[in-house]
Amino acid sequence: VKRLCACFFLTLFLQHDRFKTVGLGGTVDVKCDIFSGMGTRVWYKLSSSRRLQLLTSTDDKHYLISSSTSSYTLRISDTRWEDAGTYYCGVLNQENVKFGRGTDLEIKGESKPVQSVLQGPAYIEAKPGDSVTLSCSFTYRNCPQEHTSINWVRSGSASRIVSWNPGNTTVACEKGDDAVETCVHNLTLEDISSAEDGIYICVVIVCGDTRFGCGSRIELNGNHKESKCLVE
Repeated sequence: VKRLCACFFLTLFLQHDRFKTVGLGGTVDVKCDIFSGMGTRVWYKLSSSRRLQLLTSTDDKHYLISSSTSSYTLRISDTRWEDAGTYYCGVLNQENVKFGRGTDLEIKGESKPVQSVLQGPAYIEAKPGDSVTLSCSFTYRNCPQEHTSINWVRSGSASRIVSWNPGNTTVACEKGDDAVETCVHNLTLEDISSAEDGIYICVVIVCGDTRFGCGSRIELNGNHKESKCLVE
């Protein structure tokens, strides 16, 4: 009589820190204990623009991964603004990946990447069927463009994300002489109805630095004085 054996491999993770903070240009260790019978150990980073990136040791030692029997450590040296994000240790087994709970890394520095956010108009009175355009402009420095995103959120009784634009794919930017970039993104809503009533907030994320516009209100057949808003 042949005996069939069903074998299960249990993977346990212990990511030591839920949150970590490091100064700009500093060094930080993100640690994880992995107890697994099989599979390949990996580190992943989830950036502020919601990209999942597989990490490996680099020649310049910006990323250095070390391991022992159970310990698995990611060292990040000469930290940059774009290093902000969530880091997950994991085990890759064939096509499946199991993750730890993640460690959120915040970068501290003398000045944040985002310099200012300007949103307008502050108020739009419209009729059903109209098209309206909202504008969000911002200035930033010391961050690669692929680590930026512009999002629009409608607040109110039915809050939801209206537009998600990772990597500035639909944003027009110009770089000044002082290495400061100025970017503009327009959100157009067509054939609006009462469902589009509400306050629309521009959310700018640059290398982990999040800033908000002060909102643009859309009202159908309303009455309100328009004003501009500057957030710094």
